[in-house]
Amino acid sequence: MKIIHSVLMVFVLITFSACAKDAFDCSVKKREYSGLSEKKFRALLDKYGGTYVFDEKLKDEIRQRKEDKSEFFTQYIGKDIEVDGKIQKVTLGYIEKRFPETLSNGHKYFEVTFGISSKDYDIYLEKIREHIGDDEAFEKLKPYFKITQYHEDDKGNRFPITMETIAFMPTVKIGLFGDEGSGMKFCRKDFQEIPEGNGFYYLINDKFIKGERR
Repeated sequence: MKIIHSVLMVFVLITFSACAKDAFDCSVKKREYSGLSEKKFRALLDKYGGTYVFDEKLKDEIRQRKEDKSEFFTQYIGKDIEVDGKIQKVTLGYIEKRFPETLSNGHKYFEVTFGISSKDYDIYLEKIREHIGDDEAFEKLKPYFKITQYHEDDKGNRFPITMETIAFMPTVKIGLFGDEGSGMKFCRKDFQEIPEGNGFYYLINDKFIKGERR
C-alpha cells in the first residue's frame, strides 16, 4: 500500500507541477518584423510610418458625413420629426437610411479599423515607395501598409483613400483567466498594436507631401 501511495503522490506532484508551470507561463517569444527586431522596426515606423492619404477630398467628405450623422443622432434619436409633411420617428434604421455610406461620386465607402491587404494595389504602393526614396526601407514596411479607407464602384473595384502602417506586437495581460474546463491561468498572451508613427502624408500633384492630421 505504501508503494501505491508513493506512486500516486509522485503522479499528483508531476501533474500539479505541469499545470502550475502552464498557469504561470507568461513568457513571450521575441518577434521579428520583415527580419528586423522590434526596436529597429519601431525606428523605421517613426521615420516613414503613418497615414498616406490618396484622395484628401473624399477623406474630408467621409469625415463631414460622419460628423453630420453623429450630430443628427445626438439631436434627434428617439424623437418625432416632420419629413415631407409626415411625422417620422427617428430610429437607428432611419438614420442609416438618411445618411447612407455613399460618396458624391456614387461609390460606397468603407472604413476598416485594422485594414485590409494592399498587396494587389502596386500602383498606389509605388507612390509611397517614391516618397520614402529608400527601396530597402520600403520593402521592410510594405507588408504592413493596410488600406483603412476605400470606395467601391458598382463592379466591385476598390479604390484606396487611405493606407496606414499597421503592425502588432505580442504582449501579456496579467489577471485570472480561463475556467475549470480549460484550466485557470494567471496571464493571457495577446497582441497590441504598435504605434504607426506621427506621419500624415497627402498626395498632391502626384507626390506625397507631409502635412497635419485633419
